[in-house]
Amino acid sequence: MDPAPAEPEDGEGSAVAGVHRCDLCDEPMLELHCKLACPACGYQRDCSDP
Repeated sequence: MDPAPAEPEDGEGSAVAGVHRCDLCDEPMLELHCKLACPACGYQRDCSDP
């Protein structure tokens, strides 16, 4: 059996397979129209933010 591919460890704004991670707590964020919201800590940002 092949081992699972390792995830990148850079953490900075990584969007692995289209999943945006929270800048504050690194949890997966929800896409709400053109907003990204973290259900864990409440952080929000606009999709157009770098």
